[in-house]
Amino acid sequence: MKPIIPNNLLKYRSTLAALGLCATFQLITATVFASTAAWETIEQKQNPGEAWTLYSRPKSGSEFLEFRIEGGIDAPPAIVFEAVRESLTNKKYTPENEQRSIIKQTQDQLTLHIHINLPGPLSDRTMILQYDFTQDENGVYAVKWQQHHAKPSSKSQDTIEMLNASGEWTLEKTLSGKTFVSVVGHGDLGGSIPAWLINSLSGQSFVKGLQQIRQIAVQIKARDQKNRQAENDQLSHFLPVIK
Repeated sequence: MKPIIPNNLLKYRSTLAALGLCATFQLITATVFASTAAWETIEQKQNPGEAWTLYSRPKSGSEFLEFRIEGGIDAPPAIVFEAVRESLTNKKYTPENEQRSIIKQTQDQLTLHIHINLPGPLSDRTMILQYDFTQDENGVYAVKWQQHHAKPSSKSQDTIEMLNASGEWTLEKTLSGKTFVSVVGHGDLGGSIPAWLINSLSGQSFVKGLQQIRQIAVQIKARDQKNRQAENDQLSHFLPVIK
C-alpha cells in the first residue's frame, strides 16, 4: 500500500523533494558509493527533445533510495557544462525556501553553503558542498562534488547538518553533437523525516532538474549564437575597406 503524504506537508512537496535531491541535482552519489543492486525503471518519457528515463534502486546502509536519470540535451557538452555552473551560482535559479552562499569560486572549483528552510516541526537542513569541474582527454565533462562537514560550533538547535552529500554529473558528446547526460543520486538527510516521504518525491525532482538544465542550456546556446552573429556582422561591415 502506497503511503499517503500528510495534507499539511503537501504544500511543501517541492521543498521536501529538494532535500532528497539537495535542491535539484545536488545530492549525487559518486561512483565510489555505488550500490550493486539492480536498477528498476520508474518512469520514462519519449517525446523528441524531452526524452528521459528515471531509475531507482535500494542503497546499501540507507533507507533512502538511490536514483538515476538519463537524457539528452540539444546543446554541446561545453554549453551544458556552463548551464550546470549557472544553475548553482545564479540566484534566479535558487529554489524557493533555500539560501545559497558562495564560499569560494574559481574556474575549476566551487564551494557553496546551502541552507534549506522547512516548516515546523521539521528542522532546517544545512550543508557545505564542494564542486570540481573537469574535462578528460576524451572530451567528457564532469561535475563532481562532496560534502564538507561543518564544525559542531556552527550548528544550531533548529538546523540539522546533512549526513552525506556527494556526487557527479557526466556529460558526453553524441554523434550528432548534442549531449548525453547521466546523473546518479542519493542523499542521507539525517533527523527524523520519513524516508518513504522523500523517496516518493525525489524522482520528480530529478526530472525537473533535467528540464531546468535543458532550459538554461538553450538560453546559453541562443546567447552565444547571437554574439557570434553580431561579431560576424561587425566584421562584414569593415571588410570592404580592408585592402
